[in-house]
Amino acid sequence: GQGAAFAAGVGRTGAALAPALAVLVAVAALGMVGLVATIVALLVTIGAARFIAGRLGGITGDVLGAMVEAAELATLLTVIAWVGARA
Repeated sequence: GQGAAFAAGVGRTGAALAPALAVLVAVAALGMVGLVATIVALLVTIGAARFIAGRLGGITGDVLGAMVEAAELATLLTVIAWVGARA
């Protein structure tokens, strides 16, 4: 489906540049918490995508959408936890 077509079209360069750019922006905006939040989001996304793709037998557009939401939630929870721990 569309998920597989998107994943195939990204390529290795795009797959390496996207997280690097995300880390740069997050660190510029939030400092160390941005780095930590990005790493947590990346790990959650990779782990969940592998699990779901294994269960479904591939990547669909819905899997990609779910990973966007999982990354966003992981980022928000990490930032909230970081700020709460520092208060």
